[in-house]
Amino acid sequence: MEGRNREVRRLFESQGLTVSRLKRVRFGSFFIPSGVKAGQTKAVTDQHEVELYRMAGLELPRSQHQGKGKSPKGRRVRVSREANK
Repeated sequence: MEGRNREVRRLFESQGLTVSRLKRVRFGSFFIPSGVKAGQTKAVTDQHEVELYRMAGLELPRSQHQGKGKSPKGRRVRVSREANK
């Protein structure tokens, strides 16, 4: 029932410190650039897309297996507001 945010807050509270804000800087092996704010999107590279599929235990779509260059439109990921609480 308790998440890491609460765990971090309680850890610092035990040392007499108060946490005013926590920010997610990494999700798995992906570092979230500091310029990406809650609700914004950022294109991910093909390499990151492959890693996301691997982490989720999914097979890549056929078009990705061919590796014939990058898509003209980058894939985008959404950073949810809950991730930054």
